[in-house]
Amino acid sequence: MKASFDPKNGLELQFDAAEARKLAQDIIQHSEAANTLVLNLAYALREADYDLKNHFRQPPHAWDEQHVPWPSTHTH
Repeated sequence: MKASFDPKNGLELQFDAAEARKLAQDIIQHSEAANTLVLNLAYALREADYDLKNHFRQPPHAWDEQHVPWPSTHTH
């Protein structure tokens, strides 16, 4: 973990993925002793971990006139 403080921007914490995952797990495991701020950090770390693993990208033109036809669920 790397922590830095800038008077203009405030506190910045940087984690690698494994550190963030472990910290979130430890906080949530002991959540009965954590305050709301610490729990929010754990949830933000979990969300960031999920986003790292989620590789879905919206196909180009998915919702406009040039979209590739979707598979039909209707039978003819």
